[in-house]
Amino acid sequence: MRTFDSYLTEIMDEFTSKAYEAELKKAKQEFFETTGPVHEDDAFYETYMTAFIEWYLFDRDLKNQDLPPVRLFYRNHLKQLSEDRAGRCWWFGNTRSPVTPRVQSVGLSPSSSERIS
Repeated sequence: MRTFDSYLTEIMDEFTSKAYEAELKKAKQEFFETTGPVHEDDAFYETYMTAFIEWYLFDRDLKNQDLPPVRLFYRNHLKQLSEDRAGRCWWFGNTRSPVTPRVQSVGLSPSSSERIS
């Protein structure tokens, strides 16, 4: 049985690949303009990067898609997914990142209130 992390890694690998490089760069710019810059030697660097990845995958709509990566992954791969994988991907697509309320409170609006619950 696959783990939660293995499913998430598969989605993350797809949406952080070369094909999404420009999208990822733009998302990073948006996120860190809101939260402030972070550097590799900062004590909370890993925490900020984790928060960024969660926000990018679960909450930020991709340009020209109006869906975050997890929802687009589900849509694009539904026919190839086993019942178990489809259920887990559906769950990912209907889950908000824990960082969303904090990001919204300082100005970014990933419009997750418009998504299917």
